[in-house]
Amino acid sequence: MSSMQSEPVAATEGLSAIAPGMMLRRAREARGESLGEVAQALKLSLRQLDALESGHHETLPGPAFVRGFLRNYARHVGLDPAVVLAGLGGAGTAAVDLTPLSNADGDMPVGRGVRFNLVPAAVVAGLLLVLMFAGSYFGWFETSAPPEPVAVEPFPPAEGAGNSDGAMPPVGIADPDAPVPPAMNEAAQPGSATAPVPQSSGLSSQAVPAAAPPVAVEAASPPAAGSAALATNGLRFTFTVESWVEVKDGSGAILFAGLGTPGSTRTVQGKPPYALVVGNASGVRLDYQGKPIDLVPHTKVSVARLTVQ
Repeated sequence: MSSMQSEPVAATEGLSAIAPGMMLRRAREARGESLGEVAQALKLSLRQLDALESGHHETLPGPAFVRGFLRNYARHVGLDPAVVLAGLGGAGTAAVDLTPLSNADGDMPVGRGVRFNLVPAAVVAGLLLVLMFAGSYFGWFETSAPPEPVAVEPFPPAEGAGNSDGAMPPVGIADPDAPVPPAMNEAAQPGSATAPVPQSSGLSSQAVPAAAPPVAVEAASPPAAGSAALATNGLRFTFTVESWVEVKDGSGAILFAGLGTPGSTRTVQGKPPYALVVGNASGVRLDYQGKPIDLVPHTKVSVARLTVQ
């Protein structure tokens, strides 16, 4: 068997100009192996092996898969993988720059007519916001005005005054009785907090908004907690080696199909379940909803195929 392997290896020096598929086929026939035996050894289908030998690489998943299949096939039949891939030339790399890479972010061209149509809409939206702000602004003063009667808390000073009958008139008529210092001093002695009471609505209207800010802070906290609890159904791929990735959503639509380069990441979002095909899976990290997914149980011949719910 070693003599059979050495002959194809030596022959590769003169086969660099031959197509990779023809080189692999001749090496396989020289070893006396059938396609079925090679398919069983490499865990590939007969259709994939026939496509490799005939050069119909367009029927295979992508350029990265083609190069991986050719490399494994060459090692199996005793050929130098570098010689086989050199015979591939640019045929296996011409389709690397696929359009889905540029369209993955969903950028759409926008015409001038659309921009002009957006201007009136923006003006109308701005007017609506101004009206809403004005309504809420004046409505706040209208709603804050009724609390003024609540400031009629001078009753505690009246109780502290005790026997003085002149303590009640200053509550209703503050300004006319202002020149009378004795009544004011008697009402001021029970507590310093009652001193601003004679200034009526001026200070009472300020006391009500002073208590309002804590209520506004409590109402603003739930949206912050809600935004922190938002979850995503996105997939995140982190590449340490060159790898081909294909992602389909539950309807079968392709969300992403392209080549990941070492050191790069790719995030894909859509409607689960996702059907994934990941080449060179040992060099790719997959995270779903912030949790890592192990690709090893789903990997055969460096290609992982799985469905993520």
